[in-house]
Amino acid sequence: MCSMLDALAIVYDPPRAGLPYLATLFADGHMLACEPVSSIDEGEAFLKSLFPKLPGIIDQIRSAANNPNVIAAASQNRAG
Repeated sequence: MCSMLDALAIVYDPPRAGLPYLATLFADGHMLACEPVSSIDEGEAFLKSLFPKLPGIIDQIRSAANNPNVIAAASQNRAG
């Protein structure tokens, strides 16, 4: 069960013309989602759609953080 949750949902402006907005969700020190979108409204709708799923996602991250096999695999993927 997900207890305390520190989440931040942000729609970033495009850094220049021709690039998309980025709808980004952070929680527990991890970036959980980053989706290119065409507008702030679309980004907000995308982020709202994630919130019902967030407790389960956080539980998975916390479980993985306590599993040394998952941590080792993640480290190997970053290095390679």
